[in-house]
Amino acid sequence: VHKQFIDLPTLYLKWPSVTDVTDIEQAKFLFRLANTQFKKALEFLVIDGYVTDHSRLKKDIADLYKYLILMETNQARIYAMYERRRESLEPIVDVINPEAYEALWTELSIELVNILHEMFDLKYAELKHAKKMPKKGQFDLLNSYGNGVLKHGLAVAIKLETLKELGDRDTYIQAIIN
Repeated sequence: VHKQFIDLPTLYLKWPSVTDVTDIEQAKFLFRLANTQFKKALEFLVIDGYVTDHSRLKKDIADLYKYLILMETNQARIYAMYERRRESLEPIVDVINPEAYEALWTELSIELVNILHEMFDLKYAELKHAKKMPKKGQFDLLNSYGNGVLKHGLAVAIKLETLKELGDRDTYIQAIIN
């Protein structure tokens, strides 16, 4: 039997002991450490051949930003992190087959809907409190977020509607939400 082994020496790094992250600098340090390792893994686990692993790594990267956002206070940085989350997940959702990777596609689509919704809310609040009238491009950006929420949300709703038995659908929906 031919077996393939992968030696990833960076996995043998001495990781810091984490009990509680108390400030943004600690969170950024851990973020950089984890993000670097995820990106190294993505170099090997490409989407063509490792769809599930690649998608999970991209979701994990998006989650790194999600948790870093909780500690960030700068609105511009928060918005940029949401943009990075969107950039991590949107290409995956658009590429993978929702029939072959039903649960994964649904989970990533729901996460993408939440990201686009948050981006819409952030940009809307920024424009609402701006001193001057927003430009057409800013409204177009809001519309693109809203359209993305509708596009991906409707695709998930249609997918869930195809489940035949109501009990199965409720269980499935609850599993995806959790």
